[in-house]
Amino acid sequence: MVEVPLDGLRVLVRTGTQPGDLIFTTPNVVSERFLGILRECNATGFDVFPVPLIKDGEQVALYYGLRVYGRGGEFDRVRSDADIGETGAIHGSAAVYMNEADWDGSDVFFIPGLGVELYVTERVALALKKAKLVNVQITLNSECRTGTRIDYSSLREGAKREK
Repeated sequence: MVEVPLDGLRVLVRTGTQPGDLIFTTPNVVSERFLGILRECNATGFDVFPVPLIKDGEQVALYYGLRVYGRGGEFDRVRSDADIGETGAIHGSAAVYMNEADWDGSDVFFIPGLGVELYVTERVALALKKAKLVNVQITLNSECRTGTRIDYSSLREGAKREK
């Protein structure tokens, strides 16, 4: 029998042989290798809890859930060249920038209003990239394109013509 951690999270492995170093993003579930790099960097802004990986009723590995408490500043819509819909929702952006004055300085953090995307400081990103982790993609803020930048007005005009 597999003991369920206090947090109650466990991952059932249905197929495959070896999971990557990052297997979920909500919550972020990471390997010992990934966690080791964060610890080597003395990264701040997170805590961990154990997450057993279960296959055929047996624990096959121990991963870690990241409790991310680091907070970036608000999403900067202007610098990010965000495409804002009529309801105020962000449909996409050319990049991802935040208001650094409101950032708590953590190395691992979320940016309020941008969902569950995990952000890290440059020094942590470089260490993660150097480690060549499996299933981990590091993208510079200036290259973090979100959504699709569609001219919705032209779509509405086309729909009106079709009626």
